[in-house]
Amino acid sequence: MTVLMIPEQEWDSLKKQIDDIRDFVTRKEKKEEKKPGNEWIDSGEVMKTLHISSRTWSSWRKAGYIPFSQFGNKIYVLKKDLQTFMESNHIKAKIGYIDYGGGEDSE
Repeated sequence: MTVLMIPEQEWDSLKKQIDDIRDFVTRKEKKEEKKPGNEWIDSGEVMKTLHISSRTWSSWRKAGYIPFSQFGNKIYVLKKDLQTFMESNHIKAKIGYIDYGGGEDSE
């Protein structure tokens, strides 16, 4: 084992830089945790949200439609990934607003 000797002032400066880096990383992690969509939801919540069966959910995972993480038998999805999937499959209306009457302006 090699022992290095450095002046105390340089050691203090190095420690301060390490502390600053640690504080920066900690603040960054806390910001990421607070961002909407960074929460993990389990398969049950995904199937409930999408109104799909476990067989459909399994097929969609195998097809790679929605990114997921698996820990043992538990499967989790980031809410933002589920939202992205839903937005990418959003079908816009082909016609504009139709007034069938009966509103406040009708007589």
